[in-house]
Amino acid sequence: MGQHASSAACQDVAVTNTAQTPLIAGRLCIHQVMMRLSELRPVFHSEADLQQSFARVLWETDPTIHTRLEARQLDKREYLDLLAIGPET
Repeated sequence: MGQHASSAACQDVAVTNTAQTPLIAGRLCIHQVMMRLSELRPVFHSEADLQQSFARVLWETDPTIHTRLEARQLDKREYLDLLAIGPET
């Protein structure tokens, strides 16, 4: 999620900071994903519920993005809540 793109990547979304819009897996505009998620699920019951719903929206929006929940890091002491990997990343 560290890559950025111009506002063209976030068509249909009013973004205040259009100079550098964060992308998920180098492909999806975070603002579009969050707007879709808020339409589908305005309230979550737990962190796991949010993670599952977020991963589902990513998959529905772009099936080429693979997600992993609670991905173990190399040092095996830490977990990443959600990992999103696109075909180019």
